[in-house]
Amino acid sequence: MIGLMASSVAVPVELYALTHSSAVVGVSGLAALVPTVVFGLYGGAVADAVDR
Repeated sequence: MIGLMASSVAVPVELYALTHSSAVVGVSGLAALVPTVVFGLYGGAVADAVDR
């Protein structure tokens, strides 16, 4: 868990250090967020539809 939190800070910092572009940092954050939202919605629908 600590590694996940550290990488969520380190990756954007490193991207900004390499590119000096906040747009690249924003796009990388969006690229990480989109699958979470899409599969989260899909997983929720599947969990509601399937009985144990």
